[in-house]
Amino acid sequence: MYIPPPVLIGVFLILSISPAILPWIRRGMFTWYAAISISVAFIVQLIVDIKTLGGGGFFLPSSGTFTEAVEVLGYQVVAVMERMELWRCFTSLFVHLNTFHVLNNLIFFIIFAYALESRIGRKVTIASFYLGGLIGELLVTLAALYGVWGESPFTYGVGASGAIFGIAGALLILYPREKIFFPIIIFRKFRIVHIVGLYFLMDFLAIVVGARDNIGHVAHVGGMLGGVLLGYLIQRTGYEGEETLKPTAMSVDVGEDVKRLATDDRGLEIISLIESSQEREVIMIWLEKLGGHLRCPKCGRVGLRFQKTHFRCPECGGRVKLKRVEREVSHP
Repeated sequence: MYIPPPVLIGVFLILSISPAILPWIRRGMFTWYAAISISVAFIVQLIVDIKTLGGGGFFLPSSGTFTEAVEVLGYQVVAVMERMELWRCFTSLFVHLNTFHVLNNLIFFIIFAYALESRIGRKVTIASFYLGGLIGELLVTLAALYGVWGESPFTYGVGASGAIFGIAGALLILYPREKIFFPIIIFRKFRIVHIVGLYFLMDFLAIVVGARDNIGHVAHVGGMLGGVLLGYLIQRTGYEGEETLKPTAMSVDVGEDVKRLATDDRGLEIISLIESSQEREVIMIWLEKLGGHLRCPKCGRVGLRFQKTHFRCPECGGRVKLKRVEREVSHP
C-alpha cells in the first residue's frame, strides 16, 4: 500500500514523540507507551510494503533491499547533514527491518526500560532512551565522516537498539550490582554490570575486528556512552527518583528495629517518606534506597539489600524485617 512520504513522516513523528508525552497526560509508564509505539510503527511498515520488508521476507534478516519506510525514515548521514532531514534522528528509532529485529528489540527494551523506570522513574528513562539514540547517531555520523569503523554516510540506520543501550548505560552507572531477569542461555537473574558489560564487550570487539553483520555496533556503543554520561550526571546531582510513578496503593510501617539501624539523617528522612506514602512504586524505590543507609545488626556492614519484606546483608546474610506491609489499600 502506497503512503505519501509526508504522511508517513508525520505518522512516525507522532509515534516517535508520543511515548515521551503520554506518561504525563495519562500517568502510565513510558515503558509500555514506547513498546506500543514500536509495535504500531512496525504494523505501519507492514502496511506500506510487506513483500520487501527486510529484503528477505517476513522473518529473514535484511539482504539489502530497503522498504520505503526505511528509505524515508531511516537515519542516513547524507540525508541529515546535507538535506537537513532532521526527523530521521527520531523516526529511525521506531523503524525496524523485519519481525525478528523488532521482537528482539522489544524484548530487550521492556527488560531494561522497566528495570530503570521502576527504580528511578520516567524522567530518567525517557531521557536515557532519546539521549542514547541521539548520541548513537552522532557517533555513527562522526565515524562515517572520517571513514572509520566501517560506517558509510550512505548507509541507513534503523532500530531502537541504540536508544535501548542508552537505558542500559544509565542502569550500569546507577544500579550496577542489582539483579534483573535476562535471557542469557537461560532466563534467570543476572547482575546489571554483567549483562551490560557483556554486550558492550561484544559490540566493542565487533567494531575492532570490522564485523560486517548489518548490526549497528557503533550506534550501540554511542548509545551506551550517552546513558553512562546521563547516569554520572544524575549521581552528581543527587537525584533519587520521582515521588509518584503509578497509582497502585501500598502502606508500610518499617518498625523500630529498622529505624535503629539507620546510619544518618538521610536514612531517617527516607523512612519518613516511606511511611507517609501510599504509592507502591514510590515505596519500593525508597525501600531500595534505604538499604544503603542501614547498618547490619550482625556484622556492622553499611549497605543492606531490600528483599520483599526484609533487608538482608550481602556480607553475612543478617536480616531485619519490616514491621508491617499492606498492599492494595485504598488509593487517596
